[in-house]
Amino acid sequence: AQSLDRALRIMDAIIKSLEKRGYEVIVRSRNNQDTCAIVLGEKVCFGIEEGSHRRVRELTTQEKKDRERWPNLYSSTPYVYVPSGMLSLRIKTWGCATLRKQWSDGAKRRVEDRLNDFVIGLLRVSEGLRVARLEREERERRWEKEKRRREEQERLRKEEEEKIRILERTVDNWQKSQRIRSFIAAFREAAIARHGHIEPGSELDTWLQWASAYADRIDPLMG
Repeated sequence: AQSLDRALRIMDAIIKSLEKRGYEVIVRSRNNQDTCAIVLGEKVCFGIEEGSHRRVRELTTQEKKDRERWPNLYSSTPYVYVPSGMLSLRIKTWGCATLRKQWSDGAKRRVEDRLNDFVIGLLRVSEGLRVARLEREERERRWEKEKRRREEQERLRKEEEEKIRILERTVDNWQKSQRIRSFIAAFREAAIARHGHIEPGSELDTWLQWASAYADRIDPLMG
């Protein structure tokens, strides 16, 4: 109870110190470990913890009997952890690995004497997070810009390919129409040479008219 009261007083002092500086503090009712401050637009969570001492636990009468009966199953030493009364303030938000994040009771100084150092450390972590966030956002902006550049290049490439495809198809159709017309002229000349003339309305005349119309239809210059 004494450690809990002390921890609550410490957390209260920190919260008041942060709020006095104009920083928003979010305290959730579940436990103090969820306390967070909004500093420089960054959310930094912190808490206070009590350390513990490990002590060898005395075996119960039944455990002693079991150990004698099954020594291999009870070979490890049983321990119990008891509160040490030593408190530590810790910044829990991940990041800024090079910055200090824990202030603990020591032989000469207690956590209460380090509250200002803790608040300064929290501000430094916030600044580190802010710098990291801005750098990350800048990387994302560059990545997005590069992505748009690649997408634009791909769009232009596809557009160019489509223009080339249309052009080549147009040229092919024009060349085909020219070849058809040359063939029609040669065919007509051969027919006249063989028969002297082409009877209007005849099957041959109808076919020549259809072939000529088809050549005109696929000729892009006739559109």
